[in-house]
Amino acid sequence: MGIQIGAKPDSGFEDPIGMLADCHRRIEHFLNILCVVAPRAQGRSLSDEEATAVQAALQYFRSG
Repeated sequence: MGIQIGAKPDSGFEDPIGMLADCHRRIEHFLNILCVVAPRAQGRSLSDEEATAVQAALQYFRSG
C-alpha cells in the first residue's frame, strides 16, 4: 500500500497511539525510499520514477 501525502489518516485524536503508529509508518516509508534510491543511483542520474519518489519523500519531511 502506497502512502500519499495529504491522505486521510487511519487514526484520529480518539486513538493517539494509532496516530503515533501511523506517523512512524509514514516516516519509515519515506526513509526507506531515500535509503533504497541513494545507493542505487550513485554515479548516475535518477530515473523519472526515482526522482518522483525522492521528491515525495523530501516534501513529506519538509511539511511533515
